[in-house]
Amino acid sequence: MNARFLVWWGEQWTKVTLRPGEAREAFSCARTDEGWASEAIRWHYDEDAGIILRAVDSDGVDCDGRLFRSALSVCPVDQLQGHEAMSGERVPAWESVDDRVFDYQAVKAGY
Repeated sequence: MNARFLVWWGEQWTKVTLRPGEAREAFSCARTDEGWASEAIRWHYDEDAGIILRAVDSDGVDCDGRLFRSALSVCPVDQLQGHEAMSGERVPAWESVDDRVFDYQAVKAGY
């Protein structure tokens, strides 16, 4: 059975549909007033485990330097409409599995 859920992408709600075993990816990159920002999101439907995996990598530079973040979360298929967004849409109830941040300026400063 296909999995369908809403994601916030491109300044609007967008429906993602995944077949069992399928993966999709979205990527954005833009200049900002202080540098640049990019984000890559990957969703994968693991039918055997009954979950959607979401991997998010964000990278960018602003006045404080470069910062990279990588996060992994999961949502059981039966919870793809388990959370209500502030705008009223029913969206996945993501559960964080791993979240990492790499601060390039902190490394340069010896932290």
